[in-house]
Order: sequence, then C-alpha cells, then structure tokens
Amino acid sequence: MVMKTAVFKIHNPSNHKKAVMDYAFKQYTLAYDHLLNAVKHKLEDMKEKSLYNNRLSDNNVATYLVGV
Repeated sequence: MVMKTAVFKIHNPSNHKKAVMDYAFKQYTLAYDHLLNAVKHKLEDMKEKSLYNNRLSDNNVATYLVGV
C-alpha cells in the first residue's frame, strides 16, 4: 500500500533548499528502512495482534511498533 504523506511545490528552489530536501528524504528513507529491519522478524506476530475484522488496523500496528 502506497500512501502519499506530503506534497510540496517549490518554485525554482535554491541549491540550499534542494540540499535540505535531499537530506530530509535520505533521513526519512533510512529511518523507514531501519523500522522495517527492526520488525521483520516480528512480522507474523504483528499481523496476528494487529488484525481487526481481517484487516490491518493502523492504530494497532502503531501501538505494536511503539515497543520496538
């Protein structure tokens, strides 16, 4: 599932703004990768505890991940 989290329009960004956006995107990507690696071995357990009406509940997944 792909979720759009933010949309930005910056007209003619300066080199500094480009660098800041690149850095922020890199940090976000590294954090997301770290999170995925941290829960990879707990995926089945997380699915069991996070199911609500046979669908993953965002709140339950978030609650489960807080302990990671």
